[in-house]
Amino acid sequence: MMVKLSPGPLLNNVPEGASVVQKGYQYLLLMLMSPLLKWQYDNRKSALGCLSSNKNDYLMDLKKLIAQERGLLQNHEFKGHLLFSLGQQGTSRPDRFGTVIVFNDDELFPGSEIGMHPHQHTEIITYMIEGQESHRDSLGNYQELSAGDIQVISSGSGIMHAGGNMSSVANARHLQIWIVPNGEPSAPSLQLKTKDEGNGKNKWELLISPNGEDNSLIVKQAAWISQGSWSEGSVNYSFHDRMSGLLLYVLEGKICLMNGTEAGTGDSLFINDLSELSLNVIKDCRLFLIETTF
Repeated sequence: MMVKLSPGPLLNNVPEGASVVQKGYQYLLLMLMSPLLKWQYDNRKSALGCLSSNKNDYLMDLKKLIAQERGLLQNHEFKGHLLFSLGQQGTSRPDRFGTVIVFNDDELFPGSEIGMHPHQHTEIITYMIEGQESHRDSLGNYQELSAGDIQVISSGSGIMHAGGNMSSVANARHLQIWIVPNGEPSAPSLQLKTKDEGNGKNKWELLISPNGEDNSLIVKQAAWISQGSWSEGSVNYSFHDRMSGLLLYVLEGKICLMNGTEAGTGDSLFINDLSELSLNVIKDCRLFLIETTF
């Protein structure tokens, strides 16, 4: 009886002139391994839930900074985790991402106070995660910020401000982002948006934009900041500008991009060369996203 062997990765490695026994053994090995390989693939696909057939999901420029690679600043007042190098040499952290030059995840210790200090020609964004903080500035403003609130200081030609944790027993936590504005310095200004209780889960909330769309605060730059929480399923984000990049920060939970890249609490993804972001939720997550031009 004549047996015809189909070519394949394992059969292609059979030496030329191999005997029928050698070829038969290789074929048997292939038949035994195929179900195992399929099982591994199917289980990886099931576990990740995010393998894509769209080649563009694999062509994006992606850099990942895991939580343990963040920088650390700490004193008796606060502890800050840094996504950027801030001039430090020999670090894997980037110097900037587009117009974003600072991204810190800060905790203020109970009763701590950050004294008056200056800023100039920078958009300073504070997004409250936990607790309550105070703000006062050289323009005569006083504000109290609670979890879910977002503040923009357009420092322009110059401003002094101070703030602190209003609790004597619990930490306060915020994200602070600095963005380089367009144009020449103008008069400083202050904006505050309180938490939108009606935003709900499983959708993006636009916090910051160049034009104030969807009741967002305005920055003097082509930058958009959004946040959202998801309990399951897929998450999509469409770019406002096709020349933009995305900085995605996982506040909590676990996600997986369509190319198989996973990110968990405290991880950051820096993404370019993509027109729409798609990901899947592995564990209930809260995400913070910055879209910025380059």
